[in-house]
Amino acid sequence: MRAGVLALALSLAGCSALVNPDPGRLGGDEDAGPSALDAGGADAAAPDDAGHDAAMPGDAAMPEDAAMPGDAGPTCPASCDDDVACTDDACVDARCVHTPDDARCGPAERCSPVLGCVPIRCTRDEECDDGRFCNGVERCDASAPGTGCVAGAPAVCDDGFSCTSDACDPVADACAFTADDARCSDPFMCTIDRCAPSATTGPSGCAFVPDDERCATAFCTVGRFCDPTRGCRGGGPRDCSDGSPCTVDSCNNGMRTCIHRPLDADGDGAPAASVASPGGVDVLCPGGTDCDDSDPLVFPGAPERCNGRDDDCDGSVDEGCPRVPDDCGSAQPIPLDGSGRGTVRGSFEELRDDYQTNPVCEAMSGGRDAVYYIDLPIGLSDVTIDTLGSSGDTVLGVGVSCDAMGLAIACNDDFDRASGTASRIWLHRLGSLTGSLRVYVLVDGYRATTSGDYVVNVERRAAAGDSCSSFVTPMDISGGGTVVGFNDSFTGSQSGTCQISSGPLSPPEAIFRVGLRAGSAPRFDAYVTDFVPDLYLRASTCGGTEVACARGAALGSGVNFARLDPTVSTSGTHFLFVDGGRGGYSVYYRP
Repeated sequence: MRAGVLALALSLAGCSALVNPDPGRLGGDEDAGPSALDAGGADAAAPDDAGHDAAMPGDAAMPEDAAMPGDAGPTCPASCDDDVACTDDACVDARCVHTPDDARCGPAERCSPVLGCVPIRCTRDEECDDGRFCNGVERCDASAPGTGCVAGAPAVCDDGFSCTSDACDPVADACAFTADDARCSDPFMCTIDRCAPSATTGPSGCAFVPDDERCATAFCTVGRFCDPTRGCRGGGPRDCSDGSPCTVDSCNNGMRTCIHRPLDADGDGAPAASVASPGGVDVLCPGGTDCDDSDPLVFPGAPERCNGRDDDCDGSVDEGCPRVPDDCGSAQPIPLDGSGRGTVRGSFEELRDDYQTNPVCEAMSGGRDAVYYIDLPIGLSDVTIDTLGSSGDTVLGVGVSCDAMGLAIACNDDFDRASGTASRIWLHRLGSLTGSLRVYVLVDGYRATTSGDYVVNVERRAAAGDSCSSFVTPMDISGGGTVVGFNDSFTGSQSGTCQISSGPLSPPEAIFRVGLRAGSAPRFDAYVTDFVPDLYLRASTCGGTEVACARGAALGSGVNFARLDPTVSTSGTHFLFVDGGRGGYSVYYRP
């Protein structure tokens, strides 16, 4: 090993004869002829060392000693001569190699690559140095066999960092510490993991450099940063707003772009033609075609519904539709089939408020209404009119003339309080013996905010008789509602216990069947302008036991009134009598 003896080696190079003098080499043999000293020195004349120990003229062009033109790789110096006479000096794989040649030394000598020719048996440690660092420091041991030289312990190369590959490089004749980035890894994808002992104080030698760019993996998330101890952190959604209320703005990660789609709030496939800005001002949307983007049934090309709106966005309302039965001028018929039944439907949204039903029903003002009519044939008819199936809260009115006063003759609101919002009116023995009779039907919303659809159902039958004869079945009004009838006879055969006879003839009466339950509390109110009404109720049969009787009286303004609110003790069919005179009447029955 060269350490510590390099200066000594340099002082002894070329003077190995002094270590172990050779009389022949020193010229002590008179018969030997000219001495080697006279010839210019033994080393200079040695034929085997030519081109190795000294740079000979012909040695400069040797490929192993000098770099060839165009050779871009590592090269040896111009000469590999180490000034040690007993070594073969050569350029091997772009490095100088010095191979000891004991034949160049005396009989009792060997060639040391550091000191030159030395005694075969070592006398000091320096004579054992083989000139190589990696195999340790050799020493001389007098008790050791052979040359007495003992090999040293191999050099230990350790820089203390776990991320380097530590080894002794025999070419460089020194320790080599090679950084290995693969030995550095943390669980965070956003750091650059490198083996850089000079940049860190940790025992691993690893440096983890945060790289914010590695956190920018999602286009639609911005502001992410790399925390070397926690990974990618923070960030928020990319602002893709274009500032227009006419578009729906979104971000697409896959396409790495902001998308601005035309607003289609109702999802009917047509973009809005205009939208309201935050300030409440309508903003026109370029290319928009939907004139009502809040209703999926309204768009260009949509079927035009008869609802008072422009459904197909062509600028016209209800084109091709029949007129809405909004008032008496546009009243429409309720056609009846062969069995006397008919139904019409409509929507309160397409109507205006034109009329009000009779105040008895206490409907609020402002409700939108429709007007229909029924043409009753010659003769007398019984008719049931109801709004069962309506989604809106309805109030019914009837009249024989179509005007504000005529449509308020009688009304009904919620015929059965338990049923909800449907109404019912019965017409009893209405008609003419000389021609048809037109009866107008007013369908009114209960209040100004009433919306939805209405349904009007009509059923006409032959008029039932007002008699207790076993051959006559009185009209059934069970369930509740309003009766609008006409006593067309001049005399009657029935009377209640509370009536006072006013002449030799008994006044006519109307008779109705009513199903009642024991313990129920029905109420019957009669309003009449043609006579003073009397009301009485009998149980079981038309001529059965009287349950209650009420005398009528004048109410004012030409209207007479009677109220009957009996106590029902038995369940079953009962009979209600409207007595007192000839003419029209209205009875309001609330179960």
